[in-house]
Amino acid sequence: MLTKGSIDYNGNYLFPRDQDLTQDDIKEFIDYHRANDAPVFKEKLDYYLAHPKNSNRIDDYHNHLVVNMSKYLVDTLNGFFVGIPPTIKIDDDSINQALQDWLNESDFTDELSEVSKQSSLYGKTYLLIYTNENSETKVTVVPPYSGFLIYDDSVAHEPLAFVQYAVGTDLSINGTVYLANQLVQFSNATVVNEQSLLFQGVPAIEFYDNEERTGITDGVKTLIDALNKTLSNKADDVDYFADAYLFLKGFQLDDGDQLAIKDSRLIQAIAQDSSADIDAKFLEKPNADATQEHLIDRITNLIFQISMVANINDEVFGNATSGRSLEYKLLSMRNLTSNKERKFTKQLRKVFNLVAKTVSFGLNADNLGNDLEFHFVRNLPNNNSEEADTANKLNGIVSQETLLSTLSFVPDPKAELKKIADEQDEKVKRAVVNQKQFAGSDSEKSDDSDEDGEQ
Repeated sequence: MLTKGSIDYNGNYLFPRDQDLTQDDIKEFIDYHRANDAPVFKEKLDYYLAHPKNSNRIDDYHNHLVVNMSKYLVDTLNGFFVGIPPTIKIDDDSINQALQDWLNESDFTDELSEVSKQSSLYGKTYLLIYTNENSETKVTVVPPYSGFLIYDDSVAHEPLAFVQYAVGTDLSINGTVYLANQLVQFSNATVVNEQSLLFQGVPAIEFYDNEERTGITDGVKTLIDALNKTLSNKADDVDYFADAYLFLKGFQLDDGDQLAIKDSRLIQAIAQDSSADIDAKFLEKPNADATQEHLIDRITNLIFQISMVANINDEVFGNATSGRSLEYKLLSMRNLTSNKERKFTKQLRKVFNLVAKTVSFGLNADNLGNDLEFHFVRNLPNNNSEEADTANKLNGIVSQETLLSTLSFVPDPKAELKKIADEQDEKVKRAVVNQKQFAGSDSEKSDDSDEDGEQ
């Protein structure tokens, strides 16, 4: 039970803004998280790892087939959203260069990809900003089963603290509480270390795909379970027919006769009496193959429809005759990721506003996140010829930077413009050198001509 804290409808941890957050309050939040939220997130991870909890049951079916739909849905959506790394830039050239250097040094693209994956899997996840032993500012992803944010109960839900913890083999709880100006390390509710922070804010940002914090598989969990069970039952039927029982009527066979029948696959029936009732046949089970196949197809189609993730292995994708028709087939997934992009852009601005407190990007970079441009490109099969034609038609209508941004094979339009300018400068320099050499050659020829005339 929470004494002063509360949980809202979307699963946010709230605490009164006019009261002090104590160690006892944090312990209550940890206990609640361990008992209620952490098991749910770990179950989602089990599904992603193809270890759903009902795969160990033996009372419903003997085969335990697992179709890893969770991983397929999450990875397909993640690849579509950030398979092509997003462009993060700012107009100021000097600040932009410092920004790109930090993005490379901190492996930010890889961390963002992991954030996107976990956000779709769990419904939310956290990006923690920290400084390492070399005083370098880095970021790392903290899954929601091992950490959580505590917000105030105002309308804005400003973060008060981020708690990261782990449970030891002896059931001890060790972790860290990140506040706006310090971090506190604890062990079993006892403070063991305190350090000051320079971020001027809680250095953890929650990323989520939607306000309800629902994962991509939350709406299809029962369908995934039904698909696993149906396929397992079908495998049981196959095993049954492979191990079909032979029914013999009116025979008296010893062990040798039984082995002979098994080896030769021949039964010779010799009736001692014409009235003897002799029969040999395999016991047959009712065949529901058509029903099972229909159910599997129906469940599979519903999984993709409800999750809004396209089944890229479906034959309809092979019938797409152009990039435009393919985009229509991916419309539901584009709508899903468009909402995800808006949420991520808002949270990324918060990340860079915090990072700018400890990383020197240059003058006027205090509110770096508010000035950044984020460009997410959907990972679609591209027709470079069509893109080039579109860019050519836009020439003279839009700026060169906007024109280059329409080309999927140009990751950074601003850098590409600089390369073009450098190439133009190099061409001018070469032309000047060639002109001087040509002028010098003409001058030498003129001098030779004059000398010949004098002679």
